[in-house]
Amino acid sequence: MFLKTNPVYDFEYTQIKVRMLSLLAMLGFPTYYYIWQYLLPQQYENLTLRIVGTIFGIICFSTSFSKDETKQKHFKLLYFFLFTYSLPFFFTYLFLQNNANGAWLGSLICAILYLALIMNLSNFITMTAFGAGTAVIYFLLSSNTEVDIVNLLESIPVIIFAILGGLVMKFSEHWAITSNRKKAIALAGSLAHELRTPMLGLKMEIDNFIHLREEPNEDPSSNLNEDNYAETSQRLQRHIAKSSLIIDSLLQNVKEEKINTSAFVSYSLDMIIQDAIAHFPLTEKEKKLIHTDTKNDFHFWGDDLLMSHVIMNLLKNALRAVSIADRGTITISLNPADKKVDRNKYNTLIIRDTGTGIKRREVAKIFDRFYSGPKGGIGLGLAFCARVINSFKGTITCRSEYGEYTEFVIRLPREEN
Repeated sequence: MFLKTNPVYDFEYTQIKVRMLSLLAMLGFPTYYYIWQYLLPQQYENLTLRIVGTIFGIICFSTSFSKDETKQKHFKLLYFFLFTYSLPFFFTYLFLQNNANGAWLGSLICAILYLALIMNLSNFITMTAFGAGTAVIYFLLSSNTEVDIVNLLESIPVIIFAILGGLVMKFSEHWAITSNRKKAIALAGSLAHELRTPMLGLKMEIDNFIHLREEPNEDPSSNLNEDNYAETSQRLQRHIAKSSLIIDSLLQNVKEEKINTSAFVSYSLDMIIQDAIAHFPLTEKEKKLIHTDTKNDFHFWGDDLLMSHVIMNLLKNALRAVSIADRGTITISLNPADKKVDRNKYNTLIIRDTGTGIKRREVAKIFDRFYSGPKGGIGLGLAFCARVINSFKGTITCRSEYGEYTEFVIRLPREEN
């Protein structure tokens, strides 16, 4: 029954370790029989148990090279019993037969740590308990050896310490693997999420192109001509450039590479906002939700595509919040700094939605890399937005009241000239 609870889970991640430990069993069992039987004689040795362990090692070593997935499923069960027999069972049994002496206490600890290195957390616990428990039962039923109680009692705390050390090692490894998997999933989700907007933009441009070709309008100026071709080509190139930027941006964020600032120039933020909204694949209903107050335009020093990426990301989040709440609006406003006030050196962009809002404990984490809130999310988008704004020498903050609103405030340095 316990096999159905997945005791041989994730052997794919340990196949090389399985191969090396099988090789160790093939060589170690006969070698140490010679050492403990002839060079450094111990109270008890068992050639039969060692031959069985050696045969197990040979079989598992040879099968570990198989690429047949069907056979590998059966081999996993074989590996499970091999390592249960070769490590916790064998070493616990001989530890008891040799009166719990120091040499076999050290050997048993090594066996526990070997098992911890090769198996995942659930397998380590299952195999240690099953192997050691079986060894104790076999010893009680088959042996007349009287174990030195003092030696045994002194050994128990050491064995427990070794098991706890193995558990800590496996928990740490399990946490690292799980964390890396989550990061990989976050990256894949981010890529799909972020590319959806430019891909939809490309689709809209291509659909419009096909429509004009197949169903010409009565107004000749709106039909396909050289100017329309040029305009459509420019828009397509911009969508492609945005797609490339998104991929580069995500990779930069994952690698924590510094954003290149050498090509930064001055841009009108109002123009970028209008361009981002115009190229965002909005439904008619969504268009009515967005209100802009950008008459007080200002310029900033940075990159237009990077800023467009930030605005689109915040706009996507706002649209999702309004959609989930099934109510609310989105406001984008510009507040230039008062040049008459010397200490006021920052212009401000505010993107506010009156959707679901964000819980207070989540607000402090939303700019962390790979962090996804309770609703899921991209995990990388807001972190990269913060890096972009920081590269512009600005800041981005979030204010929110759960169930009421969310407001992102971007402060950018005022241009003196």
